[in-house]
Amino acid sequence: MTEAMRELQIPFLASVLLLACTAKLTIRENDSGGALHHRRPFVYGVASAEGTIGVALLVTPTGLVRLACVVFFATATWITGDLARRGTDEGCGCFGGLSSAPAGRRGLARAGLRTVGA
Repeated sequence: MTEAMRELQIPFLASVLLLACTAKLTIRENDSGGALHHRRPFVYGVASAEGTIGVALLVTPTGLVRLACVVFFATATWITGDLARRGTDEGCGCFGGLSSAPAGRRGLARAGLRTVGA
């Protein structure tokens, strides 16, 4: 059972990263205030990091890539936790316009589980 989980770990994490990258680059938020326009370069940077780590996980077994994946998911967990703690109506944006719901405990738990999985 645990061996099967280990075999699925890398493809799962890579698919999450690649889907998040694709969602950030293709699905736009409805933002009439223009705040998204100022964040766009950052969103492109995060999306490119997700895509790079996702592809690297699939093509190389290097421990450095695994470490980058852990750091990336730990950072996402920290940001989601901060948003949930502050209680803002802002979504984490992990999947671009698809994740516009306010960050909460469920999102924090999902991000934490992905960090542990990485």
